[in-house]
Amino acid sequence: MLLKPHQKLVACPFDPQHMITQDRLQRHVLKCMNNYPSHVKCPYNVLHCFLSRKELEEHIRHCPDKMLSQPWRYQQQKTINEVPVHIDIAKCGNEEDWEAEYR
Repeated sequence: MLLKPHQKLVACPFDPQHMITQDRLQRHVLKCMNNYPSHVKCPYNVLHCFLSRKELEEHIRHCPDKMLSQPWRYQQQKTINEVPVHIDIAKCGNEEDWEAEYR
């Protein structure tokens, strides 16, 4: 197989004999995982597959894709003492002042 300069070969996580270009890895893994039904899949990224539940549980604690599916847990929280920034908007002289009627 001829590779273009920007392409890189990677090994399939299920079968290291399968060498695929990086841009086709996801498509290949989705097809290849059907041949390995005993593998357990990460709930945050189907491409993360493991041989045992124990490995999966360890992975779930540190899965980088967890942040994508639960952004509310990882967003920066505003502090209680944070003061909102006020922006003064200058009025143009030719605009109507609707509040002037009620003064």
